[in-house]
Amino acid sequence: MEIILNKKTYTTKGVKAIKVREALILHETSSFDSIDSKTLDKMADFVVSLYDKQFTRDDLYAGLGADDLITTLIENMTKVIKGVTDILDTFPEK
Repeated sequence: MEIILNKKTYTTKGVKAIKVREALILHETSSFDSIDSKTLDKMADFVVSLYDKQFTRDDLYAGLGADDLITTLIENMTKVIKGVTDILDTFPEK
């Protein structure tokens, strides 16, 4: 996965299992229909940690356009969750 902030590209190499759990908890406990500042900060912190703190929350807020912020946060969270659910879908059913 990658994210571009202020024309600099950051990548994450492999996602640890704990990030799947964190993404699921954030997804379960947040309403994405009406995001408040606390939820926004939690989502931003998740993305910062996903990229091993190569940038800060403030860098993320300053480096993304307003129209890209929510989409970028949700896309990163979704990629983590979807990667696991796609694998689970390959298991045979009994």
